Amino acid sequence: MEKLQVTKEQMKRANDVAKANGLETVFMNEKGEFFSNKNFAALSVEGDKNRYVKIDVSPESGDSEKEEGKKTNDLGPAGEVVAAIEAATDVDAVEAILTAEKAGKNRKTVLEAAEKKIKGLTKTEE
Repeated sequence: MEKLQVTKEQMKRANDVAKANGLETVFMNEKGEFFSNKNFAALSVEGDKNRYVKIDVSPESGDSEKEEGKKTNDLGPAGEVVAAIEAATDVDAVEAILTAEKAGKNRKTVLEAAEKKIKGLTKTEE
């Protein structure tokens, strides 16, 4: 089963939920329900990792509103995003970057780096 994708509308709602509750990260299940805790999101879908997703809405993530008032899913320059992916130490962090990138610019170099890192981390865990 493919990883749950976040639409632009869901990203906006996640941002609103996070701001209202003072959070930088929220989790959303396949029903569009939001959670402040990964365990609650997992329990809502019987622990199936493909049925919930972590959404980072912190200012550093690039998903929050810019000072000009424009909404963006830009995570930053591709080189910086790839460097963050390479520095990541767990699959969930890389998957969050991958999800945000797919909802934003969807750059091939970033997507490939994320997929390669996920494969590498998965092999390490085995």
